[in-house]
Amino acid sequence: MSRILVIGVLGKLEGYDEVDYKIIGERGSIYRSYTPFQALYNYFSDEGCEVDLLVFMPESLLALRKSCSINEAEELVRNRVELRRKLLEKVFWEKICKDSSEVVSSIGEYSLREGSRMVFNVSYDNVVAEMFIALTDRVMRGGYSEVHADISIGHNIYVSALVEALRALIVFEKLRNIVYGEYDKKVYFHVSSPVVGGVKSAAIYSHEVDVKAFFELPFKGRVKADMIFGAGSKEEKEKVMNEVRDLKQYVELRDLADRLWRKLKPAFNAIKYNIPLAFFHDKLIHFEEEDMNTSMNTLSKTKELIRILLERTETRIEGNKLFIERIPLNSKVIANILYSAALLESIARFWREKIDGREPELGYIEEVFKELYEKLGQKILTYFLERDVREQTSKLTGKEFRGYEIRNFYAHSGMSQNQTNFNRKNNKVIARYKAEWIGTIKKWLLKPE
Repeated sequence: MSRILVIGVLGKLEGYDEVDYKIIGERGSIYRSYTPFQALYNYFSDEGCEVDLLVFMPESLLALRKSCSINEAEELVRNRVELRRKLLEKVFWEKICKDSSEVVSSIGEYSLREGSRMVFNVSYDNVVAEMFIALTDRVMRGGYSEVHADISIGHNIYVSALVEALRALIVFEKLRNIVYGEYDKKVYFHVSSPVVGGVKSAAIYSHEVDVKAFFELPFKGRVKADMIFGAGSKEEKEKVMNEVRDLKQYVELRDLADRLWRKLKPAFNAIKYNIPLAFFHDKLIHFEEEDMNTSMNTLSKTKELIRILLERTETRIEGNKLFIERIPLNSKVIANILYSAALLESIARFWREKIDGREPELGYIEEVFKELYEKLGQKILTYFLERDVREQTSKLTGKEFRGYEIRNFYAHSGMSQNQTNFNRKNNKVIARYKAEWIGTIKKWLLKPE
């Protein structure tokens, strides 16, 4: 049975028109619903799938509660648990509940009762980061095979943040399986035709989403936890660090980020630069049990730090305006820390299953790492490895060793002496390919693997 997560964003708590939604491509299925994500939830449930719901509720929905005063709003934006409870009192569908909803930060200015207003001075990156962490946590714990996101309703700020968060989720999941394992999730965006002016029926269109994930280090240099804050000037950054540097949650994430870098970089480079023997030397590369689940550990610590930061929301009332300010986050850095954990976890699982406790026998090294290089799309490395294994084996067995032309071509910057003529001309060295090799070299350039 498929496990499916259906995602939506609320643009209001109630007042949606009930519409006949036709799900295009699904045998003309029609579901009378208030939102596309409600129709999708009901459709997958009828298909016998195990379906869960995740609905994001921006804080600004408080403005739709006519009884909400400026003082009550100030209390609620500092208490997400109580804020969610208040919003759920008015929501249009009973499936949207405590376990299926997440409150996220808002941006902009909104009206409250009696002419008062609330102003969210919050970074867009905060919204993306909160959604990404919530999505990743839900998907990792739920083990879903498919994720279906309704991007038709909700303010464009939150819909675009959801799209960014989902794309980051795909990269994260792919990196968790890039070295060892298989990526088996599908993510879909769903959009409906406009529901305006008394429209009674609408179509829901689906689009499968994919994002490339590459075997590269997410960071160019050492990872520092303070990079997750998006403060601009030097003074702003210093103010942020004065607030967080002694927080237990920040210290734990800082130490973990440093450990991720120290463990990941040598292991990554050993693969990228074809140094497989390093994996058989504990003093060079070694993993502990915690590395096998470092994605969840890193996610949990990041989630906990963000929770603590939300509790430290700054509010002030000036006249009839409530101002809400939060420490700005850098969603790309947060994603890259999670990517680092995912990549390390994948390498660690490869090491445990293929390397730990085994003799560094050349034939086995060749077998395991050729398979790995092909999985990573680096088949050229298999030529180098195969040639080196054969050369060392021949020295001990006395068997004749013959080089590989394609390996030599790439190993010598495409200027192997077998394929290239070198001549001096006016104190310069001129290189040209031998005529008889042009056809072969053209084939190698078209298909180096």
